[in-house]
Amino acid sequence: MEEKKDDEDSTMNEGEAAVAMVHAKRLVESGVNASDIGIITPYAAQ
Repeated sequence: MEEKKDDEDSTMNEGEAAVAMVHAKRLVESGVNASDIGIITPYAAQ
């Protein structure tokens, strides 16, 4: 998964963001409230 910079020079990793979204969607589909899910990332642009 490749890291890159956005327009404000903040690092992001689109591949990691996509994986996190897949997991979050599966949690919601299994009955977890979206408001109970938190995704922590070291990248401000993500």
